[in-house]
Amino acid sequence: MFDFGLKDLIDIFLVAIFLFFGYKLMKKSRSVNIFYGVLVFISIWILVSKILCFFIAHKHPLTLWCNDW
Repeated sequence: MFDFGLKDLIDIFLVAIFLFFGYKLMKKSRSVNIFYGVLVFISIWILVSKILCFFIAHKHPLTLWCNDW
């Protein structure tokens, strides 16, 4: 069903290392609070856009641009 090979394993390993050292660097420079703030902002943005698309799609059934997600 899924082709999982050596390239996929290397890719996962490299991304994990990148995330680990990025988090370690942010923790060291105390910018992790800014990162959490950006994450909350993006999460709220996505949530509000989903809610607005729900209301727009139910008011105008011909609008399909909200179904991109």
